[in-house]
Amino acid sequence: MAKMRERDGDHFERLLRHRNSLAHHRNVVKKSPKITQTELERISEYLKNPTVTGIWIGRGNSLINEGICKTIKSQLEEKISDKKPTELRSLVRNVKVNFDKNDIAQIFESLDRFSLIFHLFNILIKSEKNSESLSEYINDVGSYDSVIFQLIDLEKIKTEYSKAYEYFKKEIYFDNFIPSIYRNKIFQIKEGYLILFDTEIDEEFIFEDDNEVFFEEFTNFEMISLDPEPIEKMITFLNMLQRIKDETMYPIFSPEEEVFAPYFVFLEQTYSSLIKNRNIQQKIKKSIDEYNEDNYSQCINTIGLIFEEYLMEIYETCFRDTCPKGKTLGELFELLEKRINEKFQEAPITKPDPRPIQKTLNNIANDIPESQKITETLKILRDFIIFTTNNSQYLESKINYITKKPLGKSIFPRDIKENINELIRNRNAVSHKTQIPIGNYEALRSIYCFMTVFVWWINSKKTINWKQSSNEILQNLIDKNT
Repeated sequence: MAKMRERDGDHFERLLRHRNSLAHHRNVVKKSPKITQTELERISEYLKNPTVTGIWIGRGNSLINEGICKTIKSQLEEKISDKKPTELRSLVRNVKVNFDKNDIAQIFESLDRFSLIFHLFNILIKSEKNSESLSEYINDVGSYDSVIFQLIDLEKIKTEYSKAYEYFKKEIYFDNFIPSIYRNKIFQIKEGYLILFDTEIDEEFIFEDDNEVFFEEFTNFEMISLDPEPIEKMITFLNMLQRIKDETMYPIFSPEEEVFAPYFVFLEQTYSSLIKNRNIQQKIKKSIDEYNEDNYSQCINTIGLIFEEYLMEIYETCFRDTCPKGKTLGELFELLEKRINEKFQEAPITKPDPRPIQKTLNNIANDIPESQKITETLKILRDFIIFTTNNSQYLESKINYITKKPLGKSIFPRDIKENINELIRNRNAVSHKTQIPIGNYEALRSIYCFMTVFVWWINSKKTINWKQSSNEILQNLIDKNT
């Protein structure tokens, strides 16, 4: 619990320090967790259709002045209060702890981060396995965290939070566990993987005493996963440390804005495994960076360039011909569709002629002997039925032509064509700087539309009999997707 005066100013300063602390923490070399084949397949299912798989979300408040944060802060305050920074000695090894007095505020602000907790418990496990290398483990973390771990009594914390420590060992920790948490990155625990966000710092009114107002400080947090188990484990662990409160967990399948939110995060973790083309990999990485930098227009433009390359590949594979250069994304798609329809154009349905039936009727009435009239009449009935059927087909074709655009032939399924057209619209909006608003949702939809085409094309190539001619291959694709 903290006593707050001049709340707005303090709140703003704290936000600035919190941001700087996170910025410092991101300077540490980032390591990405290794995704197993099973997890890769699970993420791939989400990338193909997020609204079908859905996501799980855990939300709540992260306490920064209770539980383990309060314990660590008390130890630091006791250690630092009456000494100059140059007089402090490490509890881990009998050496001076080197930091400047100006770093003290940053050191205390480091307590706000979830990463500190996971580094702490990771170090406790490492020290249990090999206590002689403890100082090496501590030096591997960020500089502010390293100072904290050298000043606090690690064994005392391990004893005080023994249940949480045992739970961490059993349910969170695994070989090659990476304790650092980064914005827009996957965080992996034993049970699976999740994305964890520390959001803005806030205060909640507790009570007023002698004209002094007391507030409890916390940060809002959000966890996202494709499965509920990782979030359940994290919430249980953090509750043992009195690190969170008011937590909730639930699945989301709609609205799209929320379901698609972690799309680039999961794509970043898996694209190098899904896409083998190095040139495309580099452009995917570029689009991810642009999205993370909130440069959504450029992100969509990069996705459009990637898609152009795939449309050219589809064109040249299907027609065994060089794709014309200098075409826009929309022109390239129209050219591909037009050439398919020209190659497999059906003859128009002609209007059936009733005159042969009329002629036969006249013959029956005038020239046919009575003995043959029954046979000829049956022939006329047959011809009339055929005429009626053909005439109905002709009338239907004329009505369709007048009332709606005829459905042409295409190698693309209907949903894939819709996604292609959506991506083209977004790309055009960016290229021509139209009044259509472009934001993170349009960027998310654009990369999703591209991925659906990419997955469709990869799966289609697996089913193609390459010994067939290009016309046979095209016809098979048309028949399959009509």
